[in-house]
Amino acid sequence: MGQIKNIEVEFPSVVRELLSLRIKDEQLVNPVFEYTITDSEKKVCRKGKFNGLEVQMRVAHLNSGKYYFTLNVTDGKSFVYAFEKKPRAGDILEFMAS
Repeated sequence: MGQIKNIEVEFPSVVRELLSLRIKDEQLVNPVFEYTITDSEKKVCRKGKFNGLEVQMRVAHLNSGKYYFTLNVTDGKSFVYAFEKKPRAGDILEFMAS
């Protein structure tokens, strides 16, 4: 992929069911990125890789709370983004009704 000094990423601070991110770097050709999602106790909740500059992944299975998304780029360089997983609107209504 070449030398990457800094990349700009559109990343949400709050998610419910889907986490969507977009990497803004038109110079990358057919990039493959590895990622890891960890919780506030640094326990790995999910890891994998994706191709391209945009990805959507389902995170509905994660409990509500704070998480960290580590995007591994190249040569051991990585970027970490914090996000909060919140319950779906229906989950809140069910909790309030009980």
